[in-house]
Amino acid sequence: MAALEKQPQPMGLTQPIRGRALCITQALITATGAQGHKAALGPTQGAPPPHQRRKEPPHFTITAQGETIGFLVLQEQDRSEYIPTDKELADAKKHSWMHIPRFDYTPRLHFILRGGSPHRASE
Repeated sequence: MAALEKQPQPMGLTQPIRGRALCITQALITATGAQGHKAALGPTQGAPPPHQRRKEPPHFTITAQGETIGFLVLQEQDRSEYIPTDKELADAKKHSWMHIPRFDYTPRLHFILRGGSPHRASE
């Protein structure tokens, strides 16, 4: 965990979602370490390019009972319709330069697991 936290932008995640990702990662590594399994930092340091991200090597691996599972942590965005407030609507009527966004974007964590026995639900 210390090696991940020392990176300038751990796993290529933005600040709002980074804390949650590091807490989940630490919980996974701590729980598996307490059971005698091994964790290691993977070769991927930051965020993989969008067009190749599902094929990138893992951010970290956990080896349990001779099986190594790679964990790639990605940040994705959910898009929802933006609902303007009454003040925003009033300001938009007053000022022609004001822009009301069409969508809200919410960051979401996505863990991709690779390795072990093949399974349909690998993500």
